[in-house]
Amino acid sequence: MKIIPAMDLLDGNCVRLYQGDFATAKIYTLDSLQLATQWQQQQVQACHIVDLNGAQLGSPQQLNLAVKIKQNTDLFVQLGGGMRDQQSIERALQQGIDRVVIGSLVINQPELMCSLLDRYGAGRFVLALDVRLQPEPMLVKNAWRETTNIGLWELLSRFSAYQGLQVLCTDIERDGSLLGPNVELYQQFIQRFPQFKLQASGGIGSLADCVNCKEVGVAAVIIGKALFENCFSYSQVVAECGLC
Repeated sequence: MKIIPAMDLLDGNCVRLYQGDFATAKIYTLDSLQLATQWQQQQVQACHIVDLNGAQLGSPQQLNLAVKIKQNTDLFVQLGGGMRDQQSIERALQQGIDRVVIGSLVINQPELMCSLLDRYGAGRFVLALDVRLQPEPMLVKNAWRETTNIGLWELLSRFSAYQGLQVLCTDIERDGSLLGPNVELYQQFIQRFPQFKLQASGGIGSLADCVNCKEVGVAAVIIGKALFENCFSYSQVVAECGLC
């Protein structure tokens, strides 16, 4: 299982939100490149960057900063936030971002998403599907401001032919809570779509949470607040879970 630290950027600062609420933003560091360099020194291999300004405004606002991190470290960078049109997505790929994280566009224009997958390959993208349980997992979009009437399983079935496709799934009620991920949801996911590589996020608060994700077959865990709050270190979770 891969361990991927998350860096949420708001006005260039590294912050964490609680359940996507911008009013809860807590600033952890003002220097994102310095943090990325520290991660590299700790043997971190990949990072997950969220452009919160981009998510809020609907178009990337901090691509230059993400590219700067990519150019000045050896980290594998996956970037999301505001990637809602083909031009923005292709610009990020052309400027060296390793993998683009796409959410609302997947829901709004699944045909375009399939076209991008066919053109660039499944390895260049992560489908970021955030859900609210009602009780079935229903998709939310536009920085979590809108709950759709589209079910997670329904949408995923449209991409079932793409073997090895990375899908990041977040139960938004767990996000920023440190209360543990929705392992039951991830079990269902893997049973229904074993051909995908599931990235888990939301609620990771302990080493045990990471172990639980690994045991059900999650391919990667995205860890944000738990690392910033020193619940455990990157080296501890690697020692506990290993990397593959």
